[in-house]
Amino acid sequence: MPDFSVFYQNFGALAIITAVGFLLGRKKIIKPDTNKAVVNLLLMVALPCALFSAFPTQFDWDSLHLFLWAAGGGLIVFLLAIVLSRLFYRRRTVGKFFREHQFATIFTNASFLGYPLVLAFFGQSIMIAYSGFMLVFDLLLFSYGRWLFEHKLSWRHLWKIVSPALFAEVAGLTLFLLSWQLPAVVELTIHGLAGLASPLSLICIGLMLSQAHNWRYWLSQRRLYLICLVRLLLVPVVALVVLTLLRFPVEVVRVLVLLQALPTATTLVHFANKYGGKGEEASEIVLFTTALSLVTVPVVMWVLG
Repeated sequence: MPDFSVFYQNFGALAIITAVGFLLGRKKIIKPDTNKAVVNLLLMVALPCALFSAFPTQFDWDSLHLFLWAAGGGLIVFLLAIVLSRLFYRRRTVGKFFREHQFATIFTNASFLGYPLVLAFFGQSIMIAYSGFMLVFDLLLFSYGRWLFEHKLSWRHLWKIVSPALFAEVAGLTLFLLSWQLPAVVELTIHGLAGLASPLSLICIGLMLSQAHNWRYWLSQRRLYLICLVRLLLVPVVALVVLTLLRFPVEVVRVLVLLQALPTATTLVHFANKYGGKGEEASEIVLFTTALSLVTVPVVMWVLG
C-alpha cells in the first residue's frame, strides 16, 4: 500500500506555498508588473536550470530509457488530446471559442505546476522522464499550438521553438549522453537556480488565482464546466488506459498521467492575445481549470498511489 501520509505532507506543503502567492496577490504586495517579472525569472532562468539538472552527470541506460519512454509517451498522449479536442470542440458546436477550447484540451500547465508536483511526489530520480515529456511539449506548443490560432506555420516562425527551456533540455541531454561534467562552480550555480523553480512556480499559480472572480461568477459560467471535465478528468483517464495497454513502464505512466491531469497552460492567454484569439475567454479557461484542479489533482494523485 502507498504511504498516503507522504502524499498529504507533500500536497500540504505545495498548497501552503500556493496560498502564499495567493495572499501576496490579494494584498497587492506583488502587483501585476512584478508578477510578470517573477514569471520571466521562472521561465528564463529557474525552470531551464531545473530541466538541465534533471539529467544525471554520468550516462546510464536506465535513465536514457526513462527519457525515451517519456518522450514517446508524451507524443502519444498529445495525439490523444488532439483527437479529443477535435471531437468535443468544433466551430459549429462552440462557435468562436473553438480554438481556445482545443488548445486548452491539448496543453497543460506542465511548466508552472508540473515541475513542482512531479518533483515532490516522484523525486529527483524521475525528473529525467519529466524532461522527456517537456521536450515534446515545447516542440508542439510553439508549432501546433501556434498553428491552432493562425492555421499557418513557416520555417521562419520555427526559430521561436528554441526557448530557454528547450535549449537547456538539449544541452542537458547532450552532456548526459557524452558523460561530460561542467566545472563544479557552474554545476553548483545551476543547481542553486534550479531550486527556485518549485517555489516560484507555485507562487505564480497563487498570484494567478488571486485575480479570479468571486465564486458566484464562476457558478454561472456553465460553458466552462465541459472543458474542465475533458481537460482535468477525461484526458488523463484516456492516457492512463492507453499507456497501460501499451505496457509503458509504471513510473512513466504515473508521471504522464499526472501531467495530463493538470489545468490548462497559461500560454493560452498569450497565444490568444497575440494571434487573434479571444483573450478574455482564454483567461477564464486558465483560471477556472486551475481553480478546479485544486480538487481534481489530489484525487488523481491518490488514485495513482
